[in-house]
Amino acid sequence: MASAKTQNKSKQKTQQPGKKDIPPTKMTDNKKQKKQKKSNSNTNNSSGSSCCRWFIGSFVLIGAIGGLIAYDTNVLHNGNFEESSLGGVLKQTGALPHVENAWFVSLKYSARGFKWIEENAPIAYGKTKTILEPYGDFAKDLGISLINGGKKGFECTKVFVTEKIPIVLQFIDNYVPGAGQKISDFVSTTCKGFCSITSNFWRQSVDFFKTKVFIGQLSPENLGKAFNTTTQRVLGYYSSFHERVEFYANTA
Repeated sequence: MASAKTQNKSKQKTQQPGKKDIPPTKMTDNKKQKKQKKSNSNTNNSSGSSCCRWFIGSFVLIGAIGGLIAYDTNVLHNGNFEESSLGGVLKQTGALPHVENAWFVSLKYSARGFKWIEENAPIAYGKTKTILEPYGDFAKDLGISLINGGKKGFECTKVFVTEKIPIVLQFIDNYVPGAGQKISDFVSTTCKGFCSITSNFWRQSVDFFKTKVFIGQLSPENLGKAFNTTTQRVLGYYSSFHERVEFYANTA
């Protein structure tokens, strides 16, 4: 009888409603799926970062190679590509005429593209301006309204504070006589001290820059001369660049 009762109890425990046995195979499958998702996300992130690094690295490498070739041609050999190191190698291999022809063709089509952009950019700019002008006006009006709202809020806060400060000081004086006056004196002296320190620091800074920094080569006169020479050189480079663009663009 006792053995039969124990068997019935064990059967009731095993057959409780609401509790389902999960086979171990399903648990292992869920774990495997989670691990696969994590590995896939890690591989996607690593592939994106590797592509970005490869692109940046290739761009830097191409720029460095172009800078070395330009330095070797323009600085060391006075703009003669045939006498440069790369030009000598290409000349020995017989590929120099083909490289020069390809470079000339690339310059020709680049000059034509630059001229087309220079002619059509103002038209595109005008169309874009007319399309975006209402949105710009809306943003401008919104900014002005926000600034005006901020000013009004500051003025209201200022009025509120000036009206409530005497009441607060009087409330403090009721419990601690003389404390309100001491607080107001401390605040006024602190503000005056901060203003005086700021003004003195500003004057000393201006005097320091006038007497120690902007002198000699950094004087306003020399800086103005350097600015004028720089603008003249930039204009000269632009005119020569424009002449070259016109030359390559008009060649057949």
